[in-house]
Amino acid sequence: SFKLRIPNREVRSALNNQLIAHYSGIEEDRKTLRQSLFRCLNQGDLPTLEKEIIRLFSGIPWRNFTQNDLPDSEGYYASVIYAFFASLNATVIPEDISNKGQTDLTVILGNYIYVMELKRDQQEDYQLQTPNPALVQIQQRDYAKKYLNSGKQVFTLGLIFNTKTRNLVQMDCQTL
Repeated sequence: SFKLRIPNREVRSALNNQLIAHYSGIEEDRKTLRQSLFRCLNQGDLPTLEKEIIRLFSGIPWRNFTQNDLPDSEGYYASVIYAFFASLNATVIPEDISNKGQTDLTVILGNYIYVMELKRDQQEDYQLQTPNPALVQIQQRDYAKKYLNSGKQVFTLGLIFNTKTRNLVQMDCQTL
């Protein structure tokens, strides 16, 4: 048997760039977007992070969604976010398991930990959901509890994507 791994940072970066190109179709503005996402995550700037995620999905060409059901899958949105965050050389844990279940994504960068749950909405006219069901799930299942004594600032983020707009329509967060 063999254990395969990514040998170094340069290969990881090249692989993540290929994943980003495949999942998103974004070519021209990837570097600027990655720099901005890095800055947001590294500084704990959640309002700007929300704007950059919206910008990320707004830049995906509409042709990527024709004759397929990509926006109908929660996994698609998680994969795009995963690819971009992984390209930042952040620690990204998909389907992060705890004793009460698993959250969709945990991102660790600098002095911050982001525990994220993604939900998909299908409404034609999206109405903000109060409370945010993704954030409620994180809270009810204590997904972030294992990170509380890490010495890092912990944020929980509930992200809701809409299949009609093919974008983030709601992001609520809690600082722990």
